[in-house]
Amino acid sequence: RPLARHHQPPLDINGDLTKPEWKAAPWSEPFGDIQGPQDPQHLYTPATTRFKALYDDEHLYIAGILDPSPDFSTPAHFTHRNDPIFQRDSDFEVFIDPWNQGHEYKELEVNAINTVWNLLLDKPYVDGGSEHSGRVAPPGDDLYYDVHHQRTATRVLSGRLNDPGKEGARWCVELALAYRDLYVTTTTMETNDDPTSTTTPLPISMMMTTPPGTGIWRINFSRVELRGNVNWTWQPQVTWDAAQRAHVGHIDMHRPDAWGYLVFLPRSDDDDDDSNDTDNDND
Repeated sequence: RPLARHHQPPLDINGDLTKPEWKAAPWSEPFGDIQGPQDPQHLYTPATTRFKALYDDEHLYIAGILDPSPDFSTPAHFTHRNDPIFQRDSDFEVFIDPWNQGHEYKELEVNAINTVWNLLLDKPYVDGGSEHSGRVAPPGDDLYYDVHHQRTATRVLSGRLNDPGKEGARWCVELALAYRDLYVTTTTMETNDDPTSTTTPLPISMMMTTPPGTGIWRINFSRVELRGNVNWTWQPQVTWDAAQRAHVGHIDMHRPDAWGYLVFLPRSDDDDDDSNDTDNDND
């Protein structure tokens, strides 16, 4: 389980992962195939993709680095907010369920030129859920959702984008995900054009009053390439199939019961040195 350390004051979101604040945060394990290592249909060896996390009283901060693959380039074409990024571009995705219940969860997609797409899912698609976003509906519609307090940045660290051959780019992403956006539900959206302006979110400090290790959110991360034909994830989407009496991998990120857990470290543990991060993140 990755650890999110507390940090104050708020981070300046500019895509620079060499900031001292990020040095204390450990990197995740590299992403693997979405169906798990037992999947027999691997077409490409996963290019290294990792993330790390910090938090303060208003935001969850995410940093990610995506190394290029030797097998394909790094497309970045979509430029309009809430474009369906995964359908064409190299795509970094975050899935967050702050309620730990598999409903009203959020998804963020971002490409290498910092175009974002934010979604709310009332429940997983397999259970009849619906996408709520600015892609499928205008403001005021029941299916509309967007964020109001999110900050994002990306940087190309080496290589280049949109190469006609197979040269890819190493790029990074830095995100500030506001709790006020993440705690919005379909119920609060029914009566507010900007539900974050009146919704009182659960203070993150309440999570920190629980014993260490119990302040947790369900979370997962995905890297999508080649129009969805390649999908590398932090936690494989593997669930138990009672009919088959076996664990089964799914090409479907919208199964929150397969996600991992993000642990919010209490403030008193901020200075503990349990990080194995000694590299220069933007080298």
